[in-house]
Amino acid sequence: DAPTYYNAVVKPSGKDRQSCLFRPMYILFLTVFFKLFGPSVLLAVFLNIFLFSVSVCALYGIAVILFGSRTGFIAAVIFAFYPSLLSLSLFPFTEPLFLLLFLSGMFFFFLFLAREKVLDLIFAAAFTALSTLTREITLFFPLVIITLIFLKYARNLRQVVKITCLFLMVYLVVLSCPLIYNYNIIRRYTPLQTTTAYMNVIKQHMGPF
Repeated sequence: DAPTYYNAVVKPSGKDRQSCLFRPMYILFLTVFFKLFGPSVLLAVFLNIFLFSVSVCALYGIAVILFGSRTGFIAAVIFAFYPSLLSLSLFPFTEPLFLLLFLSGMFFFFLFLAREKVLDLIFAAAFTALSTLTREITLFFPLVIITLIFLKYARNLRQVVKITCLFLMVYLVVLSCPLIYNYNIIRRYTPLQTTTAYMNVIKQHMGPF
């Protein structure tokens, strides 16, 4: 996938551009820095290393909220030196940006559950949507969020409905932005593709039959 993302910014063909309509965030991210500093694979790798480093901090924050600082430190160290994640940071792949956006969304969500500030919930929904626009495998992850909201506020169904509606509203607004862009480019509202993403997960975890 690395050549596809790099070429979509540097020398886009019709095929590369079309494939990236479904997951535009990483392309937009690279475009900004390539416009500022010029196209370079080394720059893309440096940015991915930076993104991965910040995602370690986001994971640490989540673990601290849930389990305390000691567990947070252990989780961050394991995550930071996990071989496959480190290797993905050395190529122009989407994973580092996806991890940062997804973990940021989870950080703000658990922060919301801890202190119940509306702004935290808005940030959680926005970052979750942006992670979906990076890798569409989290398209249905809000179902997990809704379940956690219900478990937290099961005794107050009105609160469950209010929080769920706010989260979904922000999530869908952010997610719908590429639909308008896609319509301007190819004259149809192209939804995110999920089949390939879920099939990859199934293959990775089921192995050979």
